[in-house]
Amino acid sequence: MAEARYPSGNPDRSRVVSAACAVGSVSDLASLRSFLHGRLWTLGAVSAAGAAAVCARAGETASPAALFRTVEAELDARLAAPAVRRESRDRGGHVLGLAASCSRHPHLTTLARASAGHSGRPHYPVVIGVIAALAGCVPYDAAEAAAYESITGPAFAAGSLLGLAGSAISELGIDLAPEVTRLARAAADWSDRPFSDLPAPGAPALFYLSEEQPLRPDLARR
Repeated sequence: MAEARYPSGNPDRSRVVSAACAVGSVSDLASLRSFLHGRLWTLGAVSAAGAAAVCARAGETASPAALFRTVEAELDARLAAPAVRRESRDRGGHVLGLAASCSRHPHLTTLARASAGHSGRPHYPVVIGVIAALAGCVPYDAAEAAAYESITGPAFAAGSLLGLAGSAISELGIDLAPEVTRLARAAADWSDRPFSDLPAPGAPALFYLSEEQPLRPDLARR
């Protein structure tokens, strides 16, 4: 479920990095590493903390629907750009569909119903948190999976867009692995706090790029 190339490694599902490549903000391995580091500690931090918090509660809650709606609202508040919210829900919907094909656990059905207002597409961190809980994982595992996905999906997409070697992308992932671990540990430490205390790091450049691409047809062609 944490494999970055399903489905978010597709450049069409990595709107922010596609726009960053198109405008020249990401043009080589060095600039890609800087981009990924920033993404990890902004959008990745929100995703990792959300996944860990859901994992910590999903197996024990008496009202999973209320739990899912609460954390969905908190994530909406932290993902300020509509395009970023759509991308998170697109990923979440795909992974939820994959999980539902493997398991008939009622939490998966409840999660789809709780996000019915978004065509049954919950945010990606919520899906990963629920899957991790059902698999018997701990909050750290959920956070690590979400943090990992926040950079490797865009990394593979950028590699495709820029023509970078797959081995170079893999080495970049290895280079950033200690940062992923550090973030996952921090997110696991946050997991027992109220959802309202989830981190909310600003990412104005990422939000801007996510909205820039659909407004400029030239970015979609590059």
